[in-house]
Amino acid sequence: MATFIDGINSATKSIDELLFELNTSADIKLKHAIAMILSDFDEPRIVDHLVAEISKEVNHGYIGTFVFTCETFDCSKYLEFFLQLIVFGEYEVSMTSALVVENMSSLHAIQIADGIVFLQNNLNKTNSKNEEFIEEALAFLKSELIRRKH
Repeated sequence: MATFIDGINSATKSIDELLFELNTSADIKLKHAIAMILSDFDEPRIVDHLVAEISKEVNHGYIGTFVFTCETFDCSKYLEFFLQLIVFGEYEVSMTSALVVENMSSLHAIQIADGIVFLQNNLNKTNSKNEEFIEEALAFLKSELIRRKH
């Protein structure tokens, strides 16, 4: 299925070409358009590039679309990263990161346990605007840990 966003035709671009443009463009609107196109592909390596974009200082304040796109992928290897966004991110980033965490399907027990400790340690120390998302992620991780014990 071809997607047309801001003049980009996903049917004529390979994933590698889209990832290259994502990584090299200075145009945040173009990067957001590419991220949305990439959400249509079942390609796990896309996550690495999205996380890299979220982490770039130049994109600070414009990461919501990248986080939103991560919802369509299993980002289990980045649990700690998304927990940091839940705790310390802006409201929308925190909310969306909680959804990303809830979509993680290949977490390891040690990751879950470490995540629970991190969230519990930060629950009362953080800005109250993110408290509901911290609690949501905490509930998810606890349920995952219980599910694995049975």
